[in-house]
Amino acid sequence: MSCMFCGAQRRMTKEHILPKWMREEFPELAREPVFQGSQNEHDGPTPDGPRTVYRGGKEESGPFNRQAPVVCGPCNNGWMSQLETNVHEPLSRMIRGLPTVLTSERQAVVALWSAKTLMVAYRAPHFGPRPRPEVILPVDAERLYQDRALGPMMVMGLANYQPTPYAREPLYVQSFTRMEHEGGAYSYCATLRIGHFAAQLVRCPDGMYPPLGQIPPHLVLLRPGASAVHWPPSRPIRAGAEWDSFVNLPEETGT
Repeated sequence: MSCMFCGAQRRMTKEHILPKWMREEFPELAREPVFQGSQNEHDGPTPDGPRTVYRGGKEESGPFNRQAPVVCGPCNNGWMSQLETNVHEPLSRMIRGLPTVLTSERQAVVALWSAKTLMVAYRAPHFGPRPRPEVILPVDAERLYQDRALGPMMVMGLANYQPTPYAREPLYVQSFTRMEHEGGAYSYCATLRIGHFAAQLVRCPDGMYPPLGQIPPHLVLLRPGASAVHWPPSRPIRAGAEWDSFVNLPEETGT
């Protein structure tokens, strides 16, 4: 089996989706439920026809127990281990909902960690049959490894999740959505939420650069190389309809 990042043919290690330091940092959350879900949306055969939608999800126990045997030892114990060390301090603050200043260097670290975690989570053992076509393609993980950064067609945004005070919610949630465009192109968004911290990776089709105009008040865009940004954004994402709208791609498709 080949490593999803470096491509080497080696024995795979069982990479934890959520790192071991997080279990030690949040021992009270070790038994909290975790929800994983995905959605695929495809244009119908005619421009105004119905769209094919796939949705699925399930709740599991133990957010720190999920593993994915898709990463080789040198990657797991090398650059990925160093990444966990670098992201520990700012990420733990955001999970708790504490204000955090993200310097240019920290933006790069948080963006890389979030993308890596989403890609590993997507390759983890899936609930039920994995929908086709794929959402996160193998080439995206390979490029992430080569560049140690997001690709030019990717953008990472951070939000502050505000849970409902009336119900117990999972500590960790992941969601993957793919939308087909005309001509065989596609977009996807992959979202993870840990406590108050929410990260969303949007990948546009090749040649269609992400729009970086007006930034909504519930989002902080990570732009490594730019000036520092402050988390949380001015407005939170609330549980319920706001969260559902946040994790799904819009209805319109582009070309």
